[in-house]
Amino acid sequence: MKKETTSKRIVSAETRAKMSAAHKGRRLTEAHKAKIRAGRINNPPSAEAREKMSAANRGRVHSAETRAKMSAAHKGIPLSPEHRAKLTASRVGKHHSVETKLRISEAHKGMHHSAETREKMRAAWSTRKGMHRSAETREKMRAAWRTRKGRRPPARTIKPM
Repeated sequence: MKKETTSKRIVSAETRAKMSAAHKGRRLTEAHKAKIRAGRINNPPSAEAREKMSAANRGRVHSAETRAKMSAAHKGIPLSPEHRAKLTASRVGKHHSVETKLRISEAHKGMHHSAETREKMRAAWSTRKGMHRSAETREKMRAAWRTRKGRRPPARTIKPM
């Protein structure tokens, strides 16, 4: 079977195999790599070529070793605020299934926070629940609640420190 290459030469499968073997293990110089890179920067693959590449890799399964390497390569890289926002937006309006909720629950059973973490959570909780507000501010808030159609302010569930 004959195949036409980009240089318009027609070569047999045998010749292509010989050419491939001749280039195996060949090291490119940094200058040569730079020239190749420069030629590809403004010449991205066509939509047809991208589809062919996609089809060639479809269904490919990476080995456990490769997955471990990919995982290690991405660890410790912080996500940009834009990326975090996109991830959040992708989940808006979606809910976990009952099975997923059970799996999450099982995964967290038996886990305990360290003393340091509990202290941080306690500090965050106290500021979040309005304990940092002065007595004067709390009184103003109560007065505002009373003026709203006779409603009462919400009951306090925790006591200030």
